[in-house]
Amino acid sequence: MWRVMTKNIVNVDINVSYLNSAYSGEEVEVEAKALRVGKSVGVASVELRKKKTCKIIA
Repeated sequence: MWRVMTKNIVNVDINVSYLNSAYSGEEVEVEAKALRVGKSVGVASVELRKKKTCKIIA
């Protein structure tokens, strides 16, 4: 479950595509976007990138 503003939203499906790897201690950045927010279900997109090279990890 995640919060958008003051609304509780339920995840019904989570899919992850791993494109690269990160090493222990390596800095990463996470960017999350709420694409659609309904009454009880939301759709979000999340990207995980290496901070130094900006390569997408997942």
